[in-house]
Amino acid sequence: MTGQQGTGPRGHASSTGQALTGGDWLDVHFEMARPEYEAQLRAVGIQPGWHVLDAACGARLLPSLAGRTGRAERRPHGA
Repeated sequence: MTGQQGTGPRGHASSTGQALTGGDWLDVHFEMARPEYEAQLRAVGIQPGWHVLDAACGARLLPSLAGRTGRAERRPHGA
């Protein structure tokens, strides 16, 4: 470890040096904040039949909000 938070061989920095971007840390953070993320998505008011884009937000809630008549296209991070 280099002494800087989020860097080093097992740290959480991205290739650009952005701290706290490691997959393990992000998974833990997302699960902790899931209720807030889902509340924000519901507050948008997505209706059945809408076409929405899941741009790696991770919630996996968009398909259920768009319903069977809608479409939720998923774009993984980096795609």
